[in-house]
Formats: sequence, C-alpha cells, structure tokens
Amino acid sequence: AQRKKIIVEKLRQLAETVGGRPDEDEALLDEVCFLVEAPFPVLCSFEQTFLTLPVAVLVTTMKKHQKYFPVLGADGAPLHYFIAVNNTNCARPEIVINGHERVLRARLADARFFYTEDLKKSLSDLTESLRGVVFQAQLGTSYEKVMRFQALAVHLTTALGKTSLIEPVRRAAYLCKADLMSEMVGEFPELQGIMGREYARHAGEPEVVAEALFEHYLPRFAGDRLPATDVGAIVSISDKLDTIVGCFGVGLIPTGTADPYALRRQCLGIINIILDKKYWLSLADLIRFALEQLADKLSRPAEDVQRDVLEFFSGRLATVFAGQGFAYDVVDAVLARGVDNITDSAHRVAALQQMKQDPAFESLATAFKRVVNILRSASPSGKVHTELLQHEAEQELHRQWCAISDQVRTYMDTHRYAEALQLIATLRGAVDGFFDKVLVMAEDPRLRNNRLCLLQEIQGLFASFADFSKIASS
Repeated sequence: AQRKKIIVEKLRQLAETVGGRPDEDEALLDEVCFLVEAPFPVLCSFEQTFLTLPVAVLVTTMKKHQKYFPVLGADGAPLHYFIAVNNTNCARPEIVINGHERVLRARLADARFFYTEDLKKSLSDLTESLRGVVFQAQLGTSYEKVMRFQALAVHLTTALGKTSLIEPVRRAAYLCKADLMSEMVGEFPELQGIMGREYARHAGEPEVVAEALFEHYLPRFAGDRLPATDVGAIVSISDKLDTIVGCFGVGLIPTGTADPYALRRQCLGIINIILDKKYWLSLADLIRFALEQLADKLSRPAEDVQRDVLEFFSGRLATVFAGQGFAYDVVDAVLARGVDNITDSAHRVAALQQMKQDPAFESLATAFKRVVNILRSASPSGKVHTELLQHEAEQELHRQWCAISDQVRTYMDTHRYAEALQLIATLRGAVDGFFDKVLVMAEDPRLRNNRLCLLQEIQGLFASFADFSKIASS
C-alpha cells in the first residue's frame, strides 16, 4: 500500500509539470506495484501526430502493452506525454526516457499502419471475409453465426414491438463482427467492438449502429456496464443466445469444471440486459426461433435443447435474484413455475417477497401447501355444485372465493401481483375454517369430489403464480 501511494504521488507530480493528470488505472497501478520494488517514474513524450489515432488505440498501446501511464488533459483526452515506472533510480534518466520513447514510438507506428490499412477496407467486406473463419466445428463459420443471430435480432425487435429499429438492428448485427477481421483487432484483441464502432463512424454509419457494434459485447465481465441503446441490447442478446443454444444443440454443455465458451457469463449477460431494459418477452419463443436457425447443425433433439436451455436460464436467474437479496425459497417458489418471461419473474419474486413480510402470510402459505398436498393425490372432475356445499365453512369459502376470483385474475393478467396476493390473502380465515371444520375426503364420493373441485378452483388462483410448497416455514 505504501509503495502504491508513492507511485501515485510521483505520477501526479510529474503530470502536473506538463499541465495534465495521470490516468490512475487501478488495475495497472496494482500490476506495476507488484512489478517494481523501488519505483522511479519518469515523464516521457511522443510525437503529437500520433494523437490522431483513436483514443482507445493510444491508451491500450500504452497501458496494456507497455505498462505506461497516459497523461490526460483537462478534457480527459490523452496528451502527448506518458509516465513509465522503472524499478530503480537512474543516474542518467534521459537515457531511460529515450528508451521508453523509442519503444512506444515503434508501437504507435505499427498501430497507425494497422489503422490506416483497415480504413482502406469496408466493414461489409470484412464481414464477408468471416465466411472463411470457423466459429465452431459443428456450428459452422462466423459468417453463418452472424446470419443466424441477425435473423434472431430482427425477430426479437419485432417481438418487442420496436419495429422502427428493425433496419438499424439488421445493419448492426451484420457488421458487429467485422472488426474481428481487421489488422488492428488482430494485433490488439481487447479492442474488439471498440474498433468496430470507430470504423463504423468513419464510414458514416448511423451513430446508433456504430454504438451497437461496441455495445453488443456488453457486459464483458461481472459488474460491467450494460448496453445503453435498444439496438445494442437486442444484438447483444441475440448474439449470446445463438451461442448458448448452438452449444447446447451440439452437446457443448457447461460442467462443474469446464465452460470453454463462457456460456454462464453470456447467460447472465442476457438476464441482466433484459432486467435492465425491462423487456417483456418470451424466452421460450426466442429459443425456438434460434433452434430453427440452427436446424441443420443440431446433434440433439430440438425439444431436449429447448428444455435444457430453459433450465440453464432458470439456474442463472436464481443466482441473479439471490444476488439482489431475495429469499431463496421465494425465488424457488416462483421459478418452480418455469422461466419464460424474465421481467415477469422479477415482478413475481418482488411481490412474493413483499407479501412474505406480512404476519398472516405463513399461515396462508401453510394452508396453500395443504391444498397442494391434498390435490397431489386426487383428481377431481367437473365443477363446484353449490347444492352439494353442505357445511357452513365450505359455503363461506366458496362465497369468498367467488367474490374475489374475477378481480384476482384481472390483477394477474395485468401483472399487478402484489395486489393479487393481498386479495388472495383475504381467504385466509375461510381456508382455515374450511380445514378445521370440513372433512375433505368425505365418504360420499359426490361430496368428496365437490370439495376437491372447490380446492382445485382456489389452487388455480395461486398455482400459476408460484409453488407455495417451496416456501420455508419460519
């Protein structure tokens, strides 16, 4: 910590001498701190003509390749200075400075050459060259992948009702992997997406398309930023889902020790984007569409892939909800009903968590569990016949159920889950009275079936919302 503090102080002192401030990259500071024992920073410079290179190229060349600290101006843009941290004091620092400058100059000259060469090619030509690049042996070329997730992206755009974005989405999906074939990304892989955006802007593509070429890679790691634009978000979801469905389709399923295609990270990325954007969509529909694009590549039955991918998403979604602080049993109860609309699942979890704070909830949940357990071993037929409701307690339960059922369904259909649960909770006394005073499994088969039908109708109010048998008792 002391060494790091010394380095930071010296970086600031040197940068101030030229009217700038150092780029205090924490990861780079930590790395340099471990590399040097007796830090001796020196201020160096490079030709101002290199400042015409994209900022990302300058910064990456200095920080990632040479472990140099860029000096930034008041506007945050790099100046033509950088700071190198040596491992010991230098009797003749000018010699050391000259060495650092010579090395960086060569690096920047290479970068300028790559950049200039790339600008001679169109992004469309670079995309077409993906025809010769294998994405995965069983899943075909990178160009085939682009065509698949481009179709998926257009389908998703339509499903979201954002038809005005279809053309920018189509264009962004087509161009988003082009920079992988550029000289610059070949030399600096960490600039993928960044250079795509740069080249798209240079070519005069619409800004929403250019930005999506960068954003579709987001999030790149846990805690990374998410796409800000709908076009970037849609292309990102589509690209990632094609990879997940494709890998599952040919048996490349993550194990406890191996996930070579980072499918867990990509799945979490999709979930976080959907939740951030509050997209209302059917995951099952997207997976089906993705499978249709992959039809000639699959080595497993499509229905098995569909099931496994949905289960995979369910597991990752549970992780996300747990990370947001929701109780595990609440999450299990909601996800037990399946995962399709991720945003809807989030609303259900939030509503159930809120309802669980109500003192009356536990007895209500216990009653619901009892309903589920009874119906698990019974199969009533028909509907409730009021003339067979002999006991006052079952008549009261039926009366209260009839009074609220339509409103509960309206709340459910309009996703007002907290209000639906609060209304269902008003049945608590009637349900308790029913179980206390009525023998459900009566000897008379007509009475038994009628009482089971009543319970089945009540179960229908809450069963589609969550599996209350998963709720843990206090």
